[in-house]
Amino acid sequence: MANIVPITNEIGDVVDYNYYCSDFCAKQDPNYAGWFGCVENYSAPFCNHCETPLFWIDENDYSTYLGKEKQNV
Repeated sequence: MANIVPITNEIGDVVDYNYYCSDFCAKQDPNYAGWFGCVENYSAPFCNHCETPLFWIDENDYSTYLGKEKQNV
C-alpha cells in the first residue's frame, strides 16, 4: 500500500503517480493537492521522498515485495 500524488499534464489529465510511504512524505511533493488515499501499489518499490521500502505487487505473477525483497505472504 502507498500514498500517491497524481501528476497531471497541462489539460488536467493524470499522466503519472508519485508514490509515498505516508501522507507526511506526500505533502513534500509540489503536486500534493490533499489526501488521495492509500492505494494498492503495483510499481514503486520505494518512497519518492525518504526512500522507505514500500509493499508492492508484481502484476505478472502477483508476488508481493517489500522494496526489492520478495515476501511470502
